[in-house]
Amino acid sequence: MRDVFKIQTPFFIPLYRRLIVLAVTAAWVAVEMSRGEPIWAFVAISATIYVGVQFFLQFDEEAIRAKADEADD
Repeated sequence: MRDVFKIQTPFFIPLYRRLIVLAVTAAWVAVEMSRGEPIWAFVAISATIYVGVQFFLQFDEEAIRAKADEADD
C-alpha cells in the first residue's frame, strides 16, 4: 500500500515528464477554482504541492537509477 504514492520512479527521470505532471495538477487547481469547488480545489492544491515537493525538492535521480539497476540484476 505504501507504493501507491511512490512517484519517484525511473519513468519520471526526464524533466519534461515531471513538468507535464506538475502543469496538469496546476491546471486542475485552476479548473476547480473557476467552478467554485473548494473541496476539490483543496485536493488539487494538495496534489500539486505533493508533486512539486517529490519532483523538485526530494527527487534523487542517482538513487532512482541505482535502484532500477539493482532491480534489473
